[in-house]
Formats: sequence, C-alpha cells, structure tokens
Amino acid sequence: MATIRNKRVNKAGDPVEYVSHLVRRNYREGKKVKHETMADLSSLPADAIDAVRSVLSGEAPASVPADKLQIRRSVPHGHVAAVVAQAKQVGLPALVERASRRRDIAFALVLARVLQPESKLATTRWCEASLV
Repeated sequence: MATIRNKRVNKAGDPVEYVSHLVRRNYREGKKVKHETMADLSSLPADAIDAVRSVLSGEAPASVPADKLQIRRSVPHGHVAAVVAQAKQVGLPALVERASRRRDIAFALVLARVLQPESKLATTRWCEASLV
C-alpha cells in the first residue's frame, strides 16, 4: 500500500497537501519496475485505511465481536475450484493459446459450460447475478 503526498499552492497562495492512499501492484517489464493501481482508498476513514494496511502487511485482522458481523450471502465455490483444478491438470489452458486475457476469458467460458450448461447469454446473466 502506498501513501502519496502532493503539496501544491492554490490560487489564493495557501499551501495545500493532498494525500492519496493507494493499493498498488508492482511488476517488471524488462528492466523497468511498473506500478498498477488496484484501488484508491483515499475516501475511507483513517481507521479503515490502517486496518487494510495492517492486513496487507500480513498482520492478523483485529477481532470483531460476532454480533457486529452479518453475513449477507454465502457463495459455494468448492465445485468451481474442483473443475478449475481438473482442467489445469489436463492442460486445458495451454491448449487454447499462450497466457493472455483472451485465453482467460475462453477458459472461463469453457468452465462455465461445465458448471452451468446454458447459452452464452444465460452464462452472462448467471455471472452478473453471482457478482451482485
């Protein structure tokens, strides 16, 4: 997690400091290190930003009393994990093409047909409904 501070002078001549809290992913392209911003947490309260920072650094999350938590929904995922593991074991992703976004989409469409055999439109609706 990165904290970015920008100091500027506004039109009235007063110094202003802008602080941004960003979740970033670092990766290399050749010899250059690149940064991809995954999320901007600047609008969150300070205690939430500190909680995210501590969890991302590997610390255990602060315990919250059970009466303060509410489960909104539970999504089964064991059958999906089993199908993905089996497909990777037989080498299905490598059959499509080299690693790319297109391959991931094609792989997801094939797995969707196995998990929920429907048309492409029905698969799209099923995915949208499961993300809500």
